[in-house]
Amino acid sequence: MKAVKKVLLSVLAASALGTAHADTLVADSVADFSGTQGLNSWFYGYENGSLSNYTAGGFTQFSYFDGIAWHASSTFNPPWTQLWATGGHPNTWNGLQQLAVRRWVSETTGAVTITGTLADTHPGGNGVAGSIYVDGSLVWNGDIGSSGSTNFSFSTLVSQNSKVDFVLDAKGNDGTDSSRFSATIAAAVPEPETYAMLMAGLGVLGTVVRRRRMKQAA
Repeated sequence: MKAVKKVLLSVLAASALGTAHADTLVADSVADFSGTQGLNSWFYGYENGSLSNYTAGGFTQFSYFDGIAWHASSTFNPPWTQLWATGGHPNTWNGLQQLAVRRWVSETTGAVTITGTLADTHPGGNGVAGSIYVDGSLVWNGDIGSSGSTNFSFSTLVSQNSKVDFVLDAKGNDGTDSSRFSATIAAAVPEPETYAMLMAGLGVLGTVVRRRRMKQAA
């Protein structure tokens, strides 16, 4: 009986170690960028309006990729809303306000850490604003002036198929608004050693229980 108790304690200890985890990269907006919508769970598009009235349901996918950036059409004319590997450009040309929206659809459930940079890479103008939403709920926002930049790193919760949107806004003036808005997403997953210890403990427990039953039957 004492042996069984010791094994049970070992199993419980192994289970407790299940809280140990390592951060595993699940998405990289720059490395994953492509000319195919949905590849690596990334989508590229826009939404009409400003950040103040943003909703996840207003997202519209771009229809044209020129080999470097996504656009709304194949002609290089306004609106200037674009997305490329490291960032993008919003639009306010001719009174049409458009947000540039890079969307990642989560393939995991649980806590994730989002780390990245928002920077105005084209001097002049009034800078840009960037926000990150999870299923339409704001989880981060930044507002920078011309040539400004800011880094971010925070944790949030997602579910499988959650929509994580990186939204770029011109702040009313899209002049010289080419911007970097890049991010990596890492998920917390149990260490492999945790599973190994738990399975080993359960195996020993099974052996002890079988031996006790054999002795009792004898």
